[in-house]
Amino acid sequence: MGLCLDCEYARHVEAKENSVYFLCERSLTDPTFPKYPRLPVRQCLGYVKDSRGTFATDPPRRLKLITGAPVSWQFGESQLIRLKTQLASVEFVFGDANPKRIDRRPAPGKWSARENLAHIGRYHEIFLERLHRIVTEPSPRFARYRAEEDPGWQEWASRPVEEVRTRLAALRLNLVDKIVGLQPREYARVGIHSSFGEMTLSLWLEFFLVHEAHHLYVILQRLRER
Repeated sequence: MGLCLDCEYARHVEAKENSVYFLCERSLTDPTFPKYPRLPVRQCLGYVKDSRGTFATDPPRRLKLITGAPVSWQFGESQLIRLKTQLASVEFVFGDANPKRIDRRPAPGKWSARENLAHIGRYHEIFLERLHRIVTEPSPRFARYRAEEDPGWQEWASRPVEEVRTRLAALRLNLVDKIVGLQPREYARVGIHSSFGEMTLSLWLEFFLVHEAHHLYVILQRLRER
């Protein structure tokens, strides 16, 4: 698309089949400028960088222009599906679990299945707090989360497994509502992780889901290992 992508006089036009055009507003008063420039435009005497940053500084909208995908694509369909369904494995795994195995630790310092589930629940609270800061503060910084240094983790770890599951389910519904309700301009916001550096909300969500999947796998191990 070239210069039209962030030109003050270019106006985006969406056509059928995800085609992208730009109307050159200079053409309305100066016939030497084409009404619909052939893309990409590499050189243009009338180019003026858009001071509002309409396309250049709005990555989600820019992504939509480039790919034809909706703004929510930045989170990805797979991420939304996993966010809504990944915890279904809790019901499946705990459904026929031997009660004696739920609190069994395989070795000193290793968490039981219940403690891993409690960690998932507590991290929902941590992630919701971080999500709020990312959408309300400019590039907030976050230290690596360590459960052993978190008083809130001890409170979660002391609760019976059924209560943990109930609280976790409520937090998940809250998180899904928060993610689905994000405004397009918020998708491009970033938070800075002490180990992984600057991450977009999309990457933070992926980090959250992968971290959760790891602990779900450990829960399966704890409940099934001999």
